[in-house]
Amino acid sequence: MINGLGCVVTFVTVVIIGVTKFMGGAWIVFIIITVLIYVMLRIKSHYNTVVKQLDLPNEAIGKVKLKEKQSTFVMIPIDTLNKMVIKSLNYAKSISPNVEAFHVETYEGEADKLRDKWKMLKTDVPLVIKQSPFREIVKSLVEHIESEEHSSKPGDIITVLLPQFVVSKRWEMALHNNTSLFITGALLKEKDIVGSILPFQFEKDQGGTENSNS
Repeated sequence: MINGLGCVVTFVTVVIIGVTKFMGGAWIVFIIITVLIYVMLRIKSHYNTVVKQLDLPNEAIGKVKLKEKQSTFVMIPIDTLNKMVIKSLNYAKSISPNVEAFHVETYEGEADKLRDKWKMLKTDVPLVIKQSPFREIVKSLVEHIESEEHSSKPGDIITVLLPQFVVSKRWEMALHNNTSLFITGALLKEKDIVGSILPFQFEKDQGGTENSNS
């Protein structure tokens, strides 16, 4: 009762001061208060939506049926064939029989050297090459996954395995484009696609140069 009365008195006081001092600059306060109220309501609505989407009531837990077995698919975006890719292929084949390497070329024939190296590798993992004039890797990758060309079905989870080398000093990361990190971030918006980073560490030898540790 007291709290309610206090709120009413405060509100009336604010209105009186606002009206009498409106032209003196009180209008700025009204705008700020209105904006703050709007922002807080939007934040509350966001949290309510998150809770609603994630909530699992106790009575529903017993009805949950976990999938015993599900087809797994792994895509490995690559730019060239190197030790990082070999490590990624070995790991991918250990978790799924459905593995594809994926490359984007900007024009016909750009990936001929990669095709030749892939043949030399003598692997059963297919190399999928798509053209994109502006090398739109994420768009091309998602379009391939969603196409009939890909053997997955709607609802299947596809893991996009991204090899990423890790240097010994943080500042050295700024010297590289770190494409894998950007692709992983972009894939967060895609449904049923999991972006996964596979680290490839570099270590310095006694001569000061860096050796790979796969």
